[in-house]
Amino acid sequence: VVQIALTAALLVGVGLLLRSSQRLLAEPVGFDRDNLAVSAVADLPRSQPGIAPEPAAVDAAHAAMRAFAERARALPGVTSLGLGTLAPFGCSMSVSNFALPGDENDDAKSQATANRAYVNADYFTALGTQMLRGRAFTTEETQTHAAVAVVDAQFAQQVFPGSDALGQKFMMSVESNTPMHELTIVGVAPTLKMQALDEQAQRPSVYQPDEYPLNGMLLLRTHGDPALLTVPVKDIFHEIAP
Repeated sequence: VVQIALTAALLVGVGLLLRSSQRLLAEPVGFDRDNLAVSAVADLPRSQPGIAPEPAAVDAAHAAMRAFAERARALPGVTSLGLGTLAPFGCSMSVSNFALPGDENDDAKSQATANRAYVNADYFTALGTQMLRGRAFTTEETQTHAAVAVVDAQFAQQVFPGSDALGQKFMMSVESNTPMHELTIVGVAPTLKMQALDEQAQRPSVYQPDEYPLNGMLLLRTHGDPALLTVPVKDIFHEIAP
């Protein structure tokens, strides 16, 4: 049985969530907080330490996510749907080591870390985030898990100070302390506020393409009040994963 679980607070209207302080409300966050709903989507199977989930179970989970996303995207009022393993005010972050090509085996030069996220082609559109340089991912790149990356402004400034990060290559591990693979930067995004409006970024962020990332976040950009989608999305969810 494949299960997909939405958080208890099914859809959180980010604009409403952030209206607690006028001073903080003026803080730039890197995305358009209005008409945006965010919900965690937890799906099984989750891998156990040292034990990979069965391929058939992973395929079934992806199929369920695909069906859920396609139906949610078609709801009246939805202008774009994003999926990602990292989102503003989400629950968790994955961290990986990175290095410049040629430095990946140098212990002194391969200890830098960044937040790592897998996102679909409409992730940045759903967030209302404008690229500072380059572009977001294409659908083909998310389907083939292409060796490309979107990095945030903090990463670009930290790793390539004084030069254009677009088209540059770097090495990154899938998980911390695992072998690194090469990625080419196709876009530079603003640095997003991830946990709090007054936070100071502790590490840069790197985004990689994945059409239907599992155990992540659902982002819905709407024409109007995102709270109106709570019941329809919940109904679709329970039809697909009763």
